[in-house]
Amino acid sequence: MTQPHPPTTDHRPPTIALHTALVLLVALAVRLLAWRILPYRDWISDEAEYWGAATWLANGRGFSFFDGWVWSRPPLYLAFLAAQIKVFGPTAFWAPRLSQTLLSVLAVWLVMRIGRRLAPVGFERRVALLAGWAMALAYSFATFAYLLLSETLFLVLFLGGVLALLRWDRGAGSRKQGAKSRKQKEEGGFFLRFPIPDSRFLVLAGLLFGAAALTRAVVLTWLPLVALWVLWQGQKSKIKAPNEQVGSKQQPRSLIPDPRSLIPVLVLTVAVCVVVLPWTAWATARWGGGAGLIVVDTTGGYNFALGAQTGLVGGRDEVKLHDLLCGGAVCDNGQAARQSAAYARGWRWIGENPLGFIRKTGRELLDMLQLRFGGAERMTAGYTAGTVSLPHLVGLLLDDTLYALAAGLALLGLARRQGRAGKGLVITWLAYNVAIGALVFAINRFRQPLLPFLFIYAACAIVQWRAAWPSRGRRRVAWGAAAGVWLLIAPSYVYWPEALETGRRAVLHDARLTVLGLGIAAECREIEQVLAAGDVAQARTLHDQMNARYPPPGLDCLAIINAKLLPAEGQNEAALKFMAQASPKSSDVQAAKILMLEGDLLRRLGRWNEALERFAAREVEAVNDTAWAWDNLAPPITTTLDVGTGLDYGYVRGFYKREDWQTAISFRWSSAESALKFPNAGTGAPQTLRLRVNGYTNDWRPTTITPRFGGQDLTPLTLQPEWQTVEIALPPTPLGADVVVEFGSTVFVDGPQDLANRQRSPTSQPLRLLGFQLDWAQIMSDE
Repeated sequence: MTQPHPPTTDHRPPTIALHTALVLLVALAVRLLAWRILPYRDWISDEAEYWGAATWLANGRGFSFFDGWVWSRPPLYLAFLAAQIKVFGPTAFWAPRLSQTLLSVLAVWLVMRIGRRLAPVGFERRVALLAGWAMALAYSFATFAYLLLSETLFLVLFLGGVLALLRWDRGAGSRKQGAKSRKQKEEGGFFLRFPIPDSRFLVLAGLLFGAAALTRAVVLTWLPLVALWVLWQGQKSKIKAPNEQVGSKQQPRSLIPDPRSLIPVLVLTVAVCVVVLPWTAWATARWGGGAGLIVVDTTGGYNFALGAQTGLVGGRDEVKLHDLLCGGAVCDNGQAARQSAAYARGWRWIGENPLGFIRKTGRELLDMLQLRFGGAERMTAGYTAGTVSLPHLVGLLLDDTLYALAAGLALLGLARRQGRAGKGLVITWLAYNVAIGALVFAINRFRQPLLPFLFIYAACAIVQWRAAWPSRGRRRVAWGAAAGVWLLIAPSYVYWPEALETGRRAVLHDARLTVLGLGIAAECREIEQVLAAGDVAQARTLHDQMNARYPPPGLDCLAIINAKLLPAEGQNEAALKFMAQASPKSSDVQAAKILMLEGDLLRRLGRWNEALERFAAREVEAVNDTAWAWDNLAPPITTTLDVGTGLDYGYVRGFYKREDWQTAISFRWSSAESALKFPNAGTGAPQTLRLRVNGYTNDWRPTTITPRFGGQDLTPLTLQPEWQTVEIALPPTPLGADVVVEFGSTVFVDGPQDLANRQRSPTSQPLRLLGFQLDWAQIMSDE
């Protein structure tokens, strides 16, 4: 049997040992590396809402963003984002990502410290290292450090609270502290009959748990279980009376709590309330409207109703639920009334179809425990088309493998005896989150707060592998539970039978498809490069060879290549016929590319009305991929560009979906970075760019644009909040070259209505950082 190290009794402040520093450096490297390999393309999940609301907060509007939103959010993460937006601006996404990267590394260190306090005596260092390495290498934590979601900040606050609670319990149970407390009791009376020096950790735990609740309110309903744990620990470490000798036999524990053990519970409760209740009072006063109390936020009611709706025959429909609660896209500020209505509707739906809710709860429970290759936070959209890089795939597989191994090992570790307080606290947290996920709905990120403790107790199982079990029965139960969890996870990892759930595949199967997709994408890129170099014949040969290997309907990337090849070969009518029949199945993104290529060819042929039909198609409008059009279309030569008509694809980049203003002016909003291109418009002499723009003034500063030409900034312009024509002097461009003018612009967030409308329809870029409105552009020679 492995011999443990001598028990650690070091009371010095924690220091960073060499092995700990190595773990933290690797954790930092993994998180920074994720910046380069994540296939991040647009706002993920709730990012748009968080960033929009935080931008309003940074600009002095307070939390008024939620006056017209379906729910209200906890304030702390919004304040975290808003502080950095205030300093660095609303386009400095790197600032919170860097902050969260450092916080994520701090979370690794906190897990190592917690692991030392939960580990069996003598194995503290080994458990801390194993748990630390698992946290450092877990790709999901690196991913969430990058995403603008509250998980990272919440995890640090929560882990800090757990660590403080364990520090308090360790001090409360020591004989030294007990002796000191007896002396204090003799001097100070009843209210000092608890270990005063350790109360600082209890207060700290309460403050951190309160802050965690103001980051993610779901933790709030778990805190009563924490209070019970504190009460139980207080009973266990009850201070002896002054006339008792140390080492004397204790009296049997009573089921009635000792009044002295209630004091730590009171201290913890007061510390939590000090943080939470001021926000409760403010939120209720602002959004309550006399219809009820808002403790932290109102997402709980909405999520409960959404979970209940999932059990109905029609299934989950977020737009329908939104309309039922709000009566349309825009909500009033009656958040408390809407919260009550959501809970009432949820209970009614459960009553209407209890069996459906039970079935749905079972499915969600499986989803909470099993693996899923997809999911917004995992960024696997388009993986069969080669959009997921190999490093990202490896990171996902590593993360899934760590979870699959740790889940079963953690049950073995929990079944062992470590001789340390805290296991009951961990079990309540694990069970609470699994239950909430099953009752409401389970998504990948709901598992994140569980992983640190799974890693810790998996490490305990490893270091105690050869240790004797307390009993044969406990060993059998533990191995049976672990085997059951592994068998439950295995199909979602290795092989998922079609009979169990249509359309779902196991992680390894989807990973194999990703690798195949990467190979196909690489071949298609090679053909695209040959075609771009002007070797049409070689590109045709490579296309036909590759196309012969895949039966109809073939590959989307080959369809796009063929749509480019045919016009290059002079077969315009054949190209139009092919594109009219081509219908990529993978996504609207691929369909939009075919439609834009068709519209581009029709535009070059002078068939403007037909071209407009293609550019105004739903798929093109929804995706609004001006960047791809900029790189791949060949629009006709022009010196005047009517922006927002639909025929401007290929001329503009960094502009949002076209709009009509009072049905008279078609225009586009710019983003923070935008550009215009006039093909072959260079004259070799200075030129003037004329723009009809609207410098929509938000409520804290006017719109300012900075033109850029040839990599150099030109004179900035401050725009008026009205339609106006401005002129920009451009240096000479070589004869026949493209004239490209870029713009940097101050931006603002329009508000919750704009975000709600965009989320209700299939569109990219749900949150728009708006710069200026552009109606038309014209380039003129100065000669």
